[in-house]
This record gives sequence, C-alpha cells and structure tokens, in this order.
Amino acid sequence: MSTMQALARAHHDGSALYAPDGPVDLGDTVTLRMRADAKAGVDRVWIRTVRDGEPVYLEAQADGERDGERWFAADLELHNPLTSYRFLLEAGGEVAWLNGTGVSHRDVPDAHDFSIHTEDSAPAWLRDSVVYQVFPDRFARDPEGGPTTTLPDWAIPTAWDAEPAALPPRTGKEVFGGTLGGIESRLDHLLGLGVTTLYLTPFFPGRSNHRYDASTFDHVDPLLGETPPSRRSRARRTRAGSASWATSPPITRARVTTGSPPPRMPPHPRRRTTCGTSPATTGWAGSATAACPSSTGAIRRCASA
Repeated sequence: MSTMQALARAHHDGSALYAPDGPVDLGDTVTLRMRADAKAGVDRVWIRTVRDGEPVYLEAQADGERDGERWFAADLELHNPLTSYRFLLEAGGEVAWLNGTGVSHRDVPDAHDFSIHTEDSAPAWLRDSVVYQVFPDRFARDPEGGPTTTLPDWAIPTAWDAEPAALPPRTGKEVFGGTLGGIESRLDHLLGLGVTTLYLTPFFPGRSNHRYDASTFDHVDPLLGETPPSRRSRARRTRAGSASWATSPPITRARVTTGSPPPRMPPHPRRRTTCGTSPATTGWAGSATAACPSSTGAIRRCASA
C-alpha cells in the first residue's frame, strides 16, 4: 500500500471516539481526535479553524498507536455557536486536508468542514432511540384501501412492484400508492425490529412523490391519508407498543496547543489560493449525512395526543 493510499484512510467523525459525547456549551474546550493508518507515516497534525475571520492552526499531539493506526488529539475552544474545523496532515513531506468529504491533497473550501453546534442539543431520549426512516409513498399501501383521492396532474400512477424510474420525466413523479395507513399497518413489524421513532420524509402537499417541494406545512397530502397521529394510529400504538412520529431532518453535533507553522498546501488548479486564504463559512458537521451518527438537534418527537 502506498503512502497516498494509506493516507486516504485517515478518519474523523462526530461519534464519541473522536468528539464530545453529549451537549456542549459556548466557550467550552473540547478534545477532538483523528486517526490515520500507521503505514501513512503521519508525522504532524493540525486543527484548522477560523476565529474573528482569520484562520487559526492548533497543533495536535500524538495520542498513541492502536491496531495499526496512529491517533492524534487536540483541544479546541468553541468560540462560536457553530465552530467549524478541519485537519491538516503532514506525512513524509506530503500534506493533505481531512474534512467531511474525506482526504484531499489540494486546498479545500470551508463548506465541508466538520463543525460542533453548541445550541439546540438533541433531547435525551434520542441517544438511546432506534430511528427508522420511511418514505411514505414507497413503504406500504393501506390494507383498508387508503385514500380515494384522484391523482393530481403531476402524478404518474405506477404499479407497486415496478422498478422506479431513474431518469426524467418520470423521476419524482411516479406515485406507487403508499400511505400513512400503510405505515400504521406495519407498526407491529417495526416495533418487532426494535424501532422506537419513525422519521418520515415530508408528507405535506407538493408536486412530487418525495414532497420536498411542499406548498404548505398545515396539513397532510390527501394522497397519503390522515394526519399522524390519527385516532386509529393512537389506538394501534396502544395495542402494539410505543412509537413516535418525527418529520424534521437531523443536524450534527481551549487549552490551545501551538507549535511551528503548518506546511502550505499546493494551489488548487482552478483557484490560486493556499492554505488558510478561503473566506470563512460554516459547514455541516460530523460524518456522513446521512450522515452523522452523533448528530444532535432538530429531529422533533411529537408526543401522542
């Protein structure tokens, strides 16, 4: 394995191995960790953040070597409600950035930096929840027949077992007929899997099957049936157990050590910039967004009425 290949396996995310495990406050100092394949020969690591509009570099300290991986840790003061950062790695004369998109050997913008949010922490119940995401139109049809609403002009009726179209004009327009009643009919199955929270993609009126183009948030699209939790779904949850409805997307979640200046990155072929010259912006936090296993924030749990 070449140094470049080994360096590509460097990793950081928002889980407890790498970042604070739990709520944090403005002004807190937190320890952030990253790991790299020992074969990459990473010698030094810096955290790069932006403070008062200027880039700041905090040198990380070696934090041991385990299972063929070398770990580094650095302290970062949370100076903004959303404090963004990325890692600069030096290995045998090579330099690379590590941000939310992975490892890059060119200068990168701030947009994909990791970040830690100090406000609107997730409720305590979320930590131990098993969240199951449902796309209502594709999950299940209502065994009782479902809504009798005539399809709108944008919709293309599609057989339940048909392969979803991959290209326009059918993409986003096919209606397979799944409903909220269909979801209710499968609650026993979901509870049997250990699911405690249902996270639904939008179920508001729109002009697409995914409904991210919702025209209002005041009521459920008639194509999907009743507003959750309906009287019927409340009765079913009473029989089957407890499951909650959630409809908002999740958001992710110093003693300063200094050293000699970090190395400069080679210029991007299309932008004559070097390390630290990009304007500061805030980016999405954590690992894969879908994402970030330690995400905190805006999943909303709707209490049963």
